Amino acid sequence: MSLRRPLQDLCHYQVMWNISLGPSIACDTTNAIYKFNLVHADSLMLQDIGLDASMSCFTANPQDNPKVTYIHFAESPTLSFCAFCFPQSAVIPLHDHPGMTVFSKILLGSMHIKSYDWVTTFDSNEVTRMPNGARLAKLNTDAIFDATSKTVVLYPEDGGNLHCFSAVSPCVVLDVMGPPYRPEEGRDCSYYADSEVVRVGGDGQYAWLNKVPRTFEMNGFPMHINIRM
Repeated sequence: MSLRRPLQDLCHYQVMWNISLGPSIACDTTNAIYKFNLVHADSLMLQDIGLDASMSCFTANPQDNPKVTYIHFAESPTLSFCAFCFPQSAVIPLHDHPGMTVFSKILLGSMHIKSYDWVTTFDSNEVTRMPNGARLAKLNTDAIFDATSKTVVLYPEDGGNLHCFSAVSPCVVLDVMGPPYRPEEGRDCSYYADSEVVRVGGDGQYAWLNKVPRTFEMNGFPMHINIRM
């Protein structure tokens, strides 16, 4: 697969970022490599990843519970590159990215993103875990993003590590994840249902999240690219 220069640069500098900083939360946003990475992600367009808005994966009937199509580009032990193609009304349910940093850039259309972060420290009089397994999470984002929006970055403990994507129109989001999901290394993808907001305070909104069985399915296919990782 032939890719335009912006994605090649993003791949190269994302690799360098992982080498220099590692896949941990210790991500220095003043680091020049990290800044360059974001600049290149923000400049990407749909054609840079070899996709076209006329593809059939964008044309499902919104009334027929349309499926998301997952496109796998490349993966190494430290990161992966993929894209998610949404017909209108398609949804990726609320899910997490344990121990991971993820760059997400919308390249087509618009989507609603709702995201949370786990509450790990709180007032000593407050409960952050319930007997039924539910955990308290703080709302991070509840807004609509489109192809003009900047790259969204989530981290292992903040930035909206748990998120849900809902397509307002046919859309594509490019994800760069480091390190990738690896259940054997403690990075499995879990899905959640959120309750109504349980608290609104000066520091934000909170909800209980309950882990739910995975019922979500995607279409998928690989598009191989030659990236040295």
